[in-house]
Amino acid sequence: MAALASGLHQPLLWGALVLYGSMTILWIQLLRSVPLNIAYPFIALAFGLVPLFSFVLFNEPISTPQLCGILFIISGVMIIGFSA
Repeated sequence: MAALASGLHQPLLWGALVLYGSMTILWIQLLRSVPLNIAYPFIALAFGLVPLFSFVLFNEPISTPQLCGILFIISGVMIIGFSA
């Protein structure tokens, strides 16, 4: 219980919760205006953007197979986006 109480005083936790809530509201708004078959593939971009941002921000290594996978994901989302 003490860990929970100390966690409530962390500004990063509150910032993360506000960001998560904001993104959830934006996602729901997006789903109201864009067909699901176009909007949903963009969730797959998270599998590519997270490693790329971790490479840029935190100097995390990216292996060649990982980079190939990221490029496949991004190209697949682009194909779906342009075919709509």
